[in-house]
Amino acid sequence: MRFLSQVYTIARGSVGGITYTANQWHQLIARARTAPIQPGTPYQAGIRSAFSAADAMWLALDPGDRELWEDYADTVIYQGPMGPYTIPGRQLFVGTLALALYADGIFPDTFVVHDAPPDVAGRFNPGPIEAGVYSGLTQGIAINITNPSSELAIVVTDVSIAFDVTRNRYKGPWISSAKHLETVPLGPHSFNIDRPLGTLDRAVFSRTRCFTASPDGTPGIPHRLSAEFFLRHIVATPPP
Repeated sequence: MRFLSQVYTIARGSVGGITYTANQWHQLIARARTAPIQPGTPYQAGIRSAFSAADAMWLALDPGDRELWEDYADTVIYQGPMGPYTIPGRQLFVGTLALALYADGIFPDTFVVHDAPPDVAGRFNPGPIEAGVYSGLTQGIAINITNPSSELAIVVTDVSIAFDVTRNRYKGPWISSAKHLETVPLGPHSFNIDRPLGTLDRAVFSRTRCFTASPDGTPGIPHRLSAEFFLRHIVATPPP
């Protein structure tokens, strides 16, 4: 249901059995609240397990470190339809550590999972993240990224199914089995993600998020999350 209101100009979230949202055609939409689908894939089980483990880590955290996470959370500003906002330290901790634990579960022995509060304010800000030139063996997409920090950056990228080239925007869902993890030390870096036959010259979208870490076998560096970066690619073969 679409509606006009003399009282509200923006409404988001759920009240009772109604969810308020918006789309490209209307700013105020009310629909029946629906329960999320849980098909129970191994990847979904992995992220749920990671969130449970991160929540347990928060409960076991030293009270002083909890206070420091709360202080750090006040420096991480999010932008929403109703303006800038911050989230509680516990929520930021669980979200950050869950991603780190999930990535470590898929790609073990790559980095050290660490629960210490960050000592640098704000999000991790990588350099430009942009579509690159595929240079793999078959066909696929490429991403260019620059790590401006001496901290190791762990890059987690999701990709979409292939679309007709007329598609210009996409924000999910993503192919669970196509998740890609890359470690990026200081400086510029490029990596390829292969795509299957039948996708050549079609549009593919990617979602990339980074977090700081330390390489496996070295003392732990606190994790700081970046924003999400969405890119559009055209699947290509390597240059001749």
